[in-house]
Amino acid sequence: MTEKTYQYVLKGKEKDHTLAVAEEDFLINADGEIDYPIEKVLRKHQLAFEDLAKMEIHTIQFIAREGDKRTVLHEISLY
Repeated sequence: MTEKTYQYVLKGKEKDHTLAVAEEDFLINADGEIDYPIEKVLRKHQLAFEDLAKMEIHTIQFIAREGDKRTVLHEISLY
């Protein structure tokens, strides 16, 4: 069985960036869904919201991966 991993994908104008998410840092929201605040993952990767503008990021996706299968759990459009 393939282990499920999670990541944020920062989709940019010219390049996408993938940020790993540590499972022990997950939160379970009021709806019982997995949540991982974007502010926290940015800090762990030494980034801030201002950096997203410099990187020309237009969309942030929270993704679950299991083998070759990718499932978008949340998507945030910055425009």
